[in-house]
Amino acid sequence: WTSPPAGGKSKEGPAPTQSSPAVTGLHSDWINAVAISADGALVASGGLDNVVRLLDVRTRRPVGRLRIVAAVQAMVMTADMRLIITGSSDIRLWSLPKMRQAHDREQACTQGGAAGKGHTIEVAGLAMSADGQVAASVCSALDADQRSAGLELIAWSCESGAALGKCVVPRPVEEDDRPSCLCVSPTGDMAVVCSDTARLFLLGLLPPTAEPLWVKEAAHEDRIVCCQWLNTDTFATGGEDGFIRMWSVKRRECISAISVHEDGVFCMCFAADNRRVLSGGHFEPPKWTNLESESCLCVLRSGDESTCSSKVGGLSLSADATRAVTCSWDSHLRIWALPSGRLLRTIEHLSDWVTKGFGAVCADCDSGRLGFVVSYAWDQQIHLWDFCDLADTEAERCETPLAVHCKSEKCIWKLATLQCDVPLVRLATPRAWPMPGVQQAASAAVRRSLAFSDEEGGVHFFHVTGAVGG
Repeated sequence: WTSPPAGGKSKEGPAPTQSSPAVTGLHSDWINAVAISADGALVASGGLDNVVRLLDVRTRRPVGRLRIVAAVQAMVMTADMRLIITGSSDIRLWSLPKMRQAHDREQACTQGGAAGKGHTIEVAGLAMSADGQVAASVCSALDADQRSAGLELIAWSCESGAALGKCVVPRPVEEDDRPSCLCVSPTGDMAVVCSDTARLFLLGLLPPTAEPLWVKEAAHEDRIVCCQWLNTDTFATGGEDGFIRMWSVKRRECISAISVHEDGVFCMCFAADNRRVLSGGHFEPPKWTNLESESCLCVLRSGDESTCSSKVGGLSLSADATRAVTCSWDSHLRIWALPSGRLLRTIEHLSDWVTKGFGAVCADCDSGRLGFVVSYAWDQQIHLWDFCDLADTEAERCETPLAVHCKSEKCIWKLATLQCDVPLVRLATPRAWPMPGVQQAASAAVRRSLAFSDEEGGVHFFHVTGAVGG
């Protein structure tokens, strides 16, 4: 074939002949589109398997891959070989150099043996230390018959994205211990892994140790779904039995337990005082609870009592615990006032892909008030929002909460959108530890790190630069 290079003069490439061997195994379904680079050195292909592959013509080996949310119907490559443009249900632009860089880094890490792109299967738990320097991820360690034979734990540097260590905690195959969630101690030296068999494992993290420091059998009466480390000695777990339990590391025992949701606790976020918690249940609206007095302070009801609006996949609190952010299965992001439980704003239809991964985290202004919000979804997009106007008490005086479609011209709070090359399933950030009054001083030592896991075992790190709330 003939392909015009960037200089404008055509260059003859190797003409395909009947004897030219085909390159197979790039796609698992029909190929719909092919694009050739200007110098004829690269070929990109996309198809019904929602994958874009980049092939080196000379070596006939893959040198890049993208996962997108829909089948590729059309594709072009720019003459300067910097962008690949795909057409599906929408049109998206992808960085070709970054695509190749990600592939090279994955191959180098895999050959190095440590952690490469991450795990061999989807991550079940992802968490970060209080200073934003260390992260941990966990998944099942499968045997040849795809049975869970242990817990695969990796510790990461949030700054470099490099694996600090990896271990496999062996478990009897007949126990079928599959990790369901993970939390990291404030100092980043320990992690708690919880399983769907209601066990919890206390593990050393720097470096990861295969021998547990403590194993608690039957920590809940049913599957443990979420966990959060509260201070150097205490962490909390939430289970499908509807209970939130708090545990002492030193005493190796449960120090409190309260039933919060009848149908099980799906997610939770503690206030900085560690006494109040916002929790989402299975098909129950979120509840704001004081664990010390064992009282429900308010229930977050949107007025739409459908199953999807009640099912919350992710939630977050401002550091002063006066505002809450929830992400529900109706694909809406909502801002709430606490402790009144009043709905302040709804951003509608952030994504069509929310059941696999959808969440948000607050980035506070001075004094711990609500400022920016970072949200993500399985459609590979990260959004940055400015909700500073909702931090003041004046916002609670609005009679009718404002509901705006995310793609409407009236949606003025979206500052930026970052398009990623993989679907995002889980999010981890440093916890907003300090109370109001010490937020600014304490946050100076916290690295503004974001970590995401994808559906294929990869872990991706971002650093938020600039002044938050400035």
